[in-house]
Amino acid sequence: TVCSGIFAVYGKQWYQRRVRGLALVSLTQVMRDDVQHTLQLTYLTGTVAIILIFRLVVYGPRLSPSQSWLIWYIKDGLSVACPLILLYCWLQVDLVETTWHHHAGLLALSLAVLFLRFRVRPAIPPLDSDYLFAKSRTYISAYRSFVTMSTVICILAVDFRNLFHPDYHKTRVYGYSLMDTGVGSFVFMAGLVAPEARSNQEPNKKLLKKTLSAGAVLFSIGAFRTGILRYLDYDVSEFEYGRDWNFFFTLAAVKVTSSVALYALRPVLLALCVTTGYQYLLSNGLTDLLLDGLWGDDSHSGGFLNANREGIFSSVGMTGLYFIGLTIGRLIFQDRKTFGDTLVTYMRLALICFLFWIGTVLSHSQIDVASRCHANLTYTLWTVSHNLTLIIAIMAVELLANALCYNSVDLTSAADTPTPYVIGGCSGCVTRSRSISCGCLIPAVQMSELPYFIIGNVLTGAVNMLFQPHTIEYDYYQSLAIVTAYFIICNYSVTVLFAKKIRLKFW
Repeated sequence: TVCSGIFAVYGKQWYQRRVRGLALVSLTQVMRDDVQHTLQLTYLTGTVAIILIFRLVVYGPRLSPSQSWLIWYIKDGLSVACPLILLYCWLQVDLVETTWHHHAGLLALSLAVLFLRFRVRPAIPPLDSDYLFAKSRTYISAYRSFVTMSTVICILAVDFRNLFHPDYHKTRVYGYSLMDTGVGSFVFMAGLVAPEARSNQEPNKKLLKKTLSAGAVLFSIGAFRTGILRYLDYDVSEFEYGRDWNFFFTLAAVKVTSSVALYALRPVLLALCVTTGYQYLLSNGLTDLLLDGLWGDDSHSGGFLNANREGIFSSVGMTGLYFIGLTIGRLIFQDRKTFGDTLVTYMRLALICFLFWIGTVLSHSQIDVASRCHANLTYTLWTVSHNLTLIIAIMAVELLANALCYNSVDLTSAADTPTPYVIGGCSGCVTRSRSISCGCLIPAVQMSELPYFIIGNVLTGAVNMLFQPHTIEYDYYQSLAIVTAYFIICNYSVTVLFAKKIRLKFW
């Protein structure tokens, strides 16, 4: 639908460039340069699937919870947290030139070790059976956790120049980088698991009240953050959101605006109208306004709108991204009764992902380069493609793990009942029995996602003020030790909450 909207709105521009013979040249250049770089970022993010396979090798598919949550915290720290730190703080520096065949080789090696470890062939359940995870969507929880953990690592690692590769820093205005995926991924993720997507209900007063409460909390957090940064005179780039705006304001504006707009149109129509309409404004003068400001001097003074123009106007593009996430979320959370329904959902997601990648290439070559600051159409398509690729990779690991579970039990024995594999967790993560203190890291992060992100932001500011990495040069191992200690504290905080069954979401 989005791709059709692109051609409907910009068909004339496409035709003119095609007649001039520029379309093929531009598309070839994109494939050689920018798309190659974005695919390289996707390879790195897709390495999350290899981390999950490594955890499966270490623990096995039929995971029973331990009575000691601290043991689980240490195990997940070694099998999940440490590989993530190595991925973003070491492999990106030394293996930045890796291509798809490096990751394919690593994936093949991981699968070979997995099969040697269990010595059992995976078996696919009957398509009409309700066995295992026909109704499970734990891959969404794992996806949310990995996005959040990756963001928490990167927001501090980026401040250490010898630890984080420059190519993965945030771009000034246009371009593709790892850090550029953060805000878009959070907005897409918020739409994916929104109440309107989970319940597939029409807007009502109860959902609107819940969304307004969440928006008020996010707005309060954003205002508090802005006030603290001003009081501490903390250095913040004005070219990302503006002088006073921040990520929490954007997320609050997106959630409240989208909740009201859903009373008028369906999410798929809203996604089409908002993304194409906003891009039309960007292509007809709004881009110049965002770059040069209201007074044409590229300053952030002279009123609230001019001082925060990047954050305010990019919220429109982020709203379109939210609606796309909401539409895909309704597809994912449809009622599934059999194993065949799960496979159909997987194939649909793969097809949608492929179409969005094609849309990203065409939008880049014919409309504009992706811009996180402007949240233009290319950035929206690229963000959706990037996140769907990660979801598909995690879901593939869950399919494999459940196939191993299915073939590792005796279905003729009533005593040996098969249990579904909880990706990144254990069976205690599903039952949440009061007698079991589960300390699995991935479900813990998912349950306390916003507190985890806030803890990461607070500790990032504290580390920057204490160690001053922008002015003091640390060697590689000192920087790695600081980031590792910071990540351990963040993970420990949410694991304690999860083990004690404390949920900090009160709105």
